[in-house]
Amino acid sequence: MRALCFAMKQQINTEQEFDRCVKEIGGNKVSDSLSGSPNFDNADYIFEKYNVIAELKCLTEDKSEDDVIKIKTDDIFSRYFKESGFVVFGTTWISSDQLSPNCTKEISELYRKPIKGAMKKANKQIRETKENLNKESAHGLLILVNDKNKAVDPSRINWILAETFKRDSLSSINSVLFITLNMLATHPAINNDMLVWVEGYRDPNFICPQGLFDELRVSVNKHWENLIGQEIRLIKLKITILSMKLSTKKHNNKVRRKTKSAASLCFYFPVT
Repeated sequence: MRALCFAMKQQINTEQEFDRCVKEIGGNKVSDSLSGSPNFDNADYIFEKYNVIAELKCLTEDKSEDDVIKIKTDDIFSRYFKESGFVVFGTTWISSDQLSPNCTKEISELYRKPIKGAMKKANKQIRETKENLNKESAHGLLILVNDKNKAVDPSRINWILAETFKRDSLSSINSVLFITLNMLATHPAINNDMLVWVEGYRDPNFICPQGLFDELRVSVNKHWENLIGQEIRLIKLKITILSMKLSTKKHNNKVRRKTKSAASLCFYFPVT
């Protein structure tokens, strides 16, 4: 795997800069479209052109450094290791998948809780915004940005989103945009570190308009190029081969989002 090839000197304010990208393509902050302070839990954005209500959620806590989760993870891993009958001589790397799929699920559940909370809140905000703006037919879009949580690795983000939608009533969220803007990922098939952009949906009969995804992607791409002073190219990866490995430096992450979409869209930094 390649090491990190580009690191920002400081973290970019994702919410502030994303607001500018939204405005650039004709979207508006819901709070700006109201007269006075809202008396309900409002979502962040409204895209009138596409009839979409969107909520931005940023993962800003690195749960891989959470001491309580670390202890619980060690307990789960130790329990399954004892049950597995593994015999290890010297130093050997053993993953939870090697022990048991249930081991991976139990560990992933520890990291699902905070993300589930963010998703449930986003669902409520989108629902209440639809009701209060008389936009019941609007499409609900969750924009989930992983800014810092290195614990959200390829298998975990896929499982966390799928499990949360399966277990919880989140009917106001119809599509998800999962991206990284302050963290880089690596891919075994690509000799560059990448920013990740993955579009997913729950119901193939009610998909967020592709035009919105395309406009927003182009705007974010250009805006981030200006912020970092470097070209960001675009490549497409088949979703079945999308698997990023975690880097170890400041501006990094390991991410994956499996959806019904045929492909994911990934930004990557070229080597300079």
